[in-house]
Amino acid sequence: MYMHARMTVVNGQLLDVITEEDYNDKWRMYYDNPNIASNTLVEIVHDEEKYLLPLKNREDSTPGIYQEGVIYTCQLPDESNADAFKSDKFHIVDFSDSSSVKDFLDKNSQIREMETESVLTQSDSVFTPTINENDAPAMKAFKNAIICKHTDLNNYSQRIGENFLNDKRILKTNSITLNKLVALCQSLDIEAELILRDAPGAIANPMNTEINVILTNNEKE
Repeated sequence: MYMHARMTVVNGQLLDVITEEDYNDKWRMYYDNPNIASNTLVEIVHDEEKYLLPLKNREDSTPGIYQEGVIYTCQLPDESNADAFKSDKFHIVDFSDSSSVKDFLDKNSQIREMETESVLTQSDSVFTPTINENDAPAMKAFKNAIICKHTDLNNYSQRIGENFLNDKRILKTNSITLNKLVALCQSLDIEAELILRDAPGAIANPMNTEINVILTNNEKE
């Protein structure tokens, strides 16, 4: 699972939380990668109060961070909506202060629960891939699995990682590699199983058995 040191959930979306210093050091990465930027909140300290602000584009005018070349500006919330942006209003899971492996795994479980309760159950914009007659069997099965989940695929962008948009485009094609199928199934909490058995009819050197292998590792810590 793709994760940063601190994470939270906003409107069903799992987001990275970074400091203003972190953003100042790596602003180019966020500026050049809109998908990463859309999954990030920047913690701004103002008048001894901490706020979590999203990264915004020039056409917007709501509270957030606006980047113009090498200069960025902070549009802070006004008094009417300041509480909605205060850091202490968010459930932030901080991995950086983990005191042990058990502590880290416990926090990882918190993230998984947050995904299950707040992210993965949201389906305001259900993603339905188109199944074509010339789709490979593996692709047909994968598309059907996504349809059955009845969910917004964008809610899984954090899990899938920075190649999310490219991986999503694969669903417009007719085939998928085994490695990519396994990786996406794992990100989407789909268990993929490979079954090898004798072909029907009279065949040479039959196995006389069936081999079943689980390709994904979806066990939660």
